[in-house]
Amino acid sequence: MKRPIGFDQKNRVLNKIVMIILAAVAVLTLFTIVGTKVTKAATDQTTIPRRETFNIPKNQKLQYTYEHEPLSEVQGQGKWQGADYAANIPADKPGQVDYWMPDQAFQAFIYYGNFASETEKYADFNDWRTKVTKDDMKSISTIKNTDALQLNGGKATFYYLTLMSMKSMEGLQYATNLTSISIVPDSRITAMAYGDPLKDLHGNLWDISALKNLNKLKSVKLMMLSINDVSALANKPDLTELLLNFNQIADLSPLETNRGNPGLDLSHGFSYQHILLKAVELNPSIKEYTTPSFIIKNLAADNLPVKPFDPSKDKNNYPSLYPSTADSGNVDSNTLTWTNFLPDLENNYGSLSSHWKDPNSDFEGWIMVPYTLNATTGNVSVQYQLLKSDGELLTLGPGDLMAGGINSKFDILNDSQTANSLSRYENKGYKEEMVIGGTGNYQDLKSGKASVVVPNGTYTADLQQRTVIFSPQTVTITANYVDGQGKAIPNTADEKVAGKIDAEISASDIAKLKKDISGYAFSHFEDLNGKHIDDISKLTYGDLQKGVKLMYIKSDVKPIPTPDTKPDTDAKPGSETTQPDSGSTTTDNQSDNATDGKTSKKGEAVYALKKIYLYKNKDFKKSERITSYAKKPRINRPMFVVTAYAKSKAGANRYKVRDVNHHSKTAGMTGYITANWKYVRPVYYHSLHRTITVINPNGVNEYRNKNLTGKVKNFKQGTQLKVKGFVTHNLTTRYQLTNGNYVTANRKLVISGKLNQPTRIKVKKTIYRYHNANFGKRISKVKKGTVLKVKKWTYSKPYSLTNFGTKRYQVVGGYVTGNPAYVTIIK
Repeated sequence: MKRPIGFDQKNRVLNKIVMIILAAVAVLTLFTIVGTKVTKAATDQTTIPRRETFNIPKNQKLQYTYEHEPLSEVQGQGKWQGADYAANIPADKPGQVDYWMPDQAFQAFIYYGNFASETEKYADFNDWRTKVTKDDMKSISTIKNTDALQLNGGKATFYYLTLMSMKSMEGLQYATNLTSISIVPDSRITAMAYGDPLKDLHGNLWDISALKNLNKLKSVKLMMLSINDVSALANKPDLTELLLNFNQIADLSPLETNRGNPGLDLSHGFSYQHILLKAVELNPSIKEYTTPSFIIKNLAADNLPVKPFDPSKDKNNYPSLYPSTADSGNVDSNTLTWTNFLPDLENNYGSLSSHWKDPNSDFEGWIMVPYTLNATTGNVSVQYQLLKSDGELLTLGPGDLMAGGINSKFDILNDSQTANSLSRYENKGYKEEMVIGGTGNYQDLKSGKASVVVPNGTYTADLQQRTVIFSPQTVTITANYVDGQGKAIPNTADEKVAGKIDAEISASDIAKLKKDISGYAFSHFEDLNGKHIDDISKLTYGDLQKGVKLMYIKSDVKPIPTPDTKPDTDAKPGSETTQPDSGSTTTDNQSDNATDGKTSKKGEAVYALKKIYLYKNKDFKKSERITSYAKKPRINRPMFVVTAYAKSKAGANRYKVRDVNHHSKTAGMTGYITANWKYVRPVYYHSLHRTITVINPNGVNEYRNKNLTGKVKNFKQGTQLKVKGFVTHNLTTRYQLTNGNYVTANRKLVISGKLNQPTRIKVKKTIYRYHNANFGKRISKVKKGTVLKVKKWTYSKPYSLTNFGTKRYQVVGGYVTGNPAYVTIIK
């Protein structure tokens, strides 16, 4: 890849862009291999022999995958003051573009592609820079680098040069109506601009974080660039097209959140990746060098195997110029060892090259580590690991190989060779906990093969191993309370909760945030950008460390105390992003007067048994439907509070209700629903049953008092309870157990009679274990014949108003399907 830069940062007027070479890694099909030969190597059949091919240049600035200058140093005026400063610039204030869009090449790219035609408004690019505001960015719905923009009179245009030169999209987050973006340098034009041998030159764009909250995106094509981090493309509900070929991507897992989007194919669009790590300097006396584990993750977040690049088997032309100049073999599935190093040349590095290929998609790429040999150099291999809050040890990414003169001093935590890695992980909210020496393996601390050491030391001729262990920082979330108009609720102080940055927000903290505010009813959570949060229990403290808003609506009916309708333990069902509807009913005959002689009281909670609609008026008209509620499993049925009664002109009974489905966007809506007993019934039992079974996946609590205070214990799903009494409390009911204590009589949480609880299932066909009930992240494969212990059963999409949901079993290590075609209950 070459890096085009050269905006004059001293002058406000844009000058000619000077193109200088930034990375040869992307130029993988440019030259004819000359003089390549296999040299004698080890005879072990697992060892890939070195080749005497040196094509990574020393005299050109290389575009390393994980090495980038800060936004304050990208080409431009150098006015970047940070994200918070940029965010606080008024959206209608002109003359500030350098403060919120620091990359001047990207400014030019946006101007020539989307604003240059507005000649009556902008005289030229410099005029645009003085006038453009954040609000103006809202006019952009499509970004596409057409041939007409890139080529004029057989020559590459200035627009094309900006396309190749720009590095960051910062500022594009204000284009909130963007639905389509296509940035793909045309190789034909590249050949014209730089000569045919350089036709596969990559652009410098690496920072696409500005796309994170642009959730109207439908099509994203970003190819032949330098993108590594794709997390900004996660959770795009409208995305139907995604192409990211020819980049520097090592982790696809954030994109798994888009699985299930209609029309989106995640099996292709990820080929031809390359990872260029920082050049290392090795002492030639080192007989063997083991590279830190390569972490390449597929969509399911599985670590893909990384193998030595073998040109004799891999005939792909893309990486053919960069075989290893040392023998190589696997230590484990993603760690390689190197021996028999060929000396580097005066003008070219040696290369340690490896390869990965995902069997489930076209995600494929190559990793190159340039090296030089120096007899006066000592080395320290540094790895980085995270000790998570749950005790899991996670390798964070590629390590660093420090080099310095033998007998000179090193300090791992204060060295330019480790600075980028340390900064990267600190910016993610991790703090250095300890440095481990010896083997460098955290697991070897108990055996004495490894020990905690100071971060500094002395270089020797022998390779030394060190591992920096990080731990998650504690962060504080500040919650603001606002009404339906987005205004702060009077006399309501902000609330704060704190937790580890990688830990999911606890149920107790969620309950703490949901204040009881007189005259208001809680509606839903939003992030600071106004995005609705469907399930806050699935987010981490780090996700919301910038803050969260709790939206409340004014209430003309005093909310009914219903503490037992909430989960009794940490409910973490996952986000509603996957799995098709398993068949909700579409019956809509709700107009008759069949109440079965039973009518719920004002203030009482009711739920829907079948699909129903919420209407504006008591006389149901299709044109006056406010929203619909799908048929749901009993445990997830939509609930309402009756606020009044009405009759249609035809005499049909209606309930006027308020939606109390707090995890839904409809929470707080008011309108009319049918009172037909076949469709709507009370949430609470109205009569005594001698035996009840707990059905809530999170169990129910036992209390000493009928107002459900004085918690005693939690009964897990499937527990059968003996009942001696039945009592009312306000407009709710309770069952009194034989020991005198109380549990809820909520039909969503318990069912009358005995219900058998599955405890073991047997796999009939190969299935997968997933991270949550929505099957958002695949964890592992489960073979036919495996017997699994069932913790509980549940359904996907518990809060969806349009989908019934699909049955799942929670087992050790995750969730599996409840489909009887794949699993059978054996106990």
